[in-house]
Amino acid sequence: MNLHLQDRVIIVTGGGSGIGAAISLGLIAEGAIPVIFGHQPLSAAFAAELEQHGQSHFIRVELRDEDACRAAVNEVLRHFGRIDGLVNNAG
Repeated sequence: MNLHLQDRVIIVTGGGSGIGAAISLGLIAEGAIPVIFGHQPLSAAFAAELEQHGQSHFIRVELRDEDACRAAVNEVLRHFGRIDGLVNNAG
């Protein structure tokens, strides 16, 4: 399926496990760059899988902290220069 996401920078909250991990991998399959926001580090196996399939980025952040979220968004903007979408998946 072509969702026209090639090179799009997409934040995925909770994108490091469960449904969020599947979303992150689906975005990579579509050519997007998932930026995963999570409060726990990625597992080594999942980080390796992401690296094997395409470009991604992980930011450890406590999503209940507004200032931390603002800093994480600013980090994405500094690193990529833009944000093209958001998947709000965190529980």
